[in-house]
Amino acid sequence: MLITLILLELLLVCAFLYILFFAKQNPQENLPISEPIATIPVDKEEEVEKQIVEEEETEMYVLKESAWLPPWYFSESFNSLKKHGDILGTVNPVFYGVNSNGTLLNRKPTETAVVEFLEYCIEKDIAVIPTIGSYSYEVSDVLFSTESTYVNHIGNIIAEVDKYNYDGIDIDYEKIRRERKNDYINFLRELSIKLKEREKVLSVTVFAQWGDNVTYENHSDTIYVQDFSLISDIADQVRVMTYDYTLSSSPTPGPIGPIDWMEDVLKYTLTKVSKEKIWLGAHLYGYRWKDGEVTALTATSFKSVVTNPNIKTEFNRDIAEGYAQYGCDSTTCYLYYQTKEGIELRRALASKYQIAGVSYWSLGRDDGLLLE
Repeated sequence: MLITLILLELLLVCAFLYILFFAKQNPQENLPISEPIATIPVDKEEEVEKQIVEEEETEMYVLKESAWLPPWYFSESFNSLKKHGDILGTVNPVFYGVNSNGTLLNRKPTETAVVEFLEYCIEKDIAVIPTIGSYSYEVSDVLFSTESTYVNHIGNIIAEVDKYNYDGIDIDYEKIRRERKNDYINFLRELSIKLKEREKVLSVTVFAQWGDNVTYENHSDTIYVQDFSLISDIADQVRVMTYDYTLSSSPTPGPIGPIDWMEDVLKYTLTKVSKEKIWLGAHLYGYRWKDGEVTALTATSFKSVVTNPNIKTEFNRDIAEGYAQYGCDSTTCYLYYQTKEGIELRRALASKYQIAGVSYWSLGRDDGLLLE
């Protein structure tokens, strides 16, 4: 019995020593080693997220298109709009000018025509942002002579917006002296406030700029006034007139809006204006030089030239315009003109930089240039 007790105690001691020994060992020591979970460094993670966002934006991007409708052939412009109703999301009928005393100059067609036009645009879900055009230093001198003058002007504009329930207004003031810059910018700022109160859009049409302190014949003062950075902070849309690279006053023939120049303008504009606000201007017309004199031709007008089998025409891809040199009235005529290929390349340029859209000057007598 004593021997049995001694053996039992020995077994207990051995069991205790066994447990004590193995408790000191790492319980996971003999487990298989798993591969570490792959982690993305923070900076790389941000790059991946940025790439995903950019890819999503690319997939979601849709080029928007708009057009100005001139008042001098509004009926033809409206008829053309009816053909382009599925293409154009915004229209800018040039319904107003500015009188010498700073009040609005009415350029609208008949009231019946305006109502019909607005009803069509509502039906097709086309935004109507009428343009107010001013092309006189004398007028702008009066308009921006005092704060009360341009405040009164704003009141006239808002009254029209309220009356017709426009979606906004487009300001195209092309002759402003440089000493009027502060008043012009203040005018835009105050107008923007009034429009935002009504949830309306402020569009500003500007001359093309392709660098700081560019010189542009006849427009240097206005370009100085049209400070892109300041305007970008105020306006909802900025329409850049990327045409008339060769002015209609030039005695030497040249392209109207060469596409490499347009890209230079766009690159510069993107350093000053948010891309979602930029609308690239594109011309739908041609210029013919004859003995140093220029005639502006609508697409309907130059069609008779470019379809003439006896006249050699070419599409110059470097400038993305059509060109023809031909005999006319015992002299030589030179014609630069827009084509469907040129329109597609301008659409592609706008899409490349994913800006808001393209704005065409002008609808009506366009001979279907925008249609496929």
